[in-house]
Amino acid sequence: RVRHIGLNVACRDAKFICGVVGDGRRYEWVIALRAVQTIDFMTAKWAHLPYELLETVSNRIINEISGISRVAYDISGKPPATIEWE
Repeated sequence: RVRHIGLNVACRDAKFICGVVGDGRRYEWVIALRAVQTIDFMTAKWAHLPYELLETVSNRIINEISGISRVAYDISGKPPATIEWE
């Protein structure tokens, strides 16, 4: 069996979250990353990505995309969660 890793690169949450830049607070968006391992995309387990990779991706998103103050990694399985955020 071939196991695929699917990556839902980013999903913006529907609310602003407080972040800190310098000495001030900044209310901006949250980005959620979701990577899953699956054979058929009917069921899936979250992909165990290396912490160093997650740190690099998080830092790049926060530093290179304006309006983002936090990056989350979704570790929910399918079921109950869907692969994509809806």
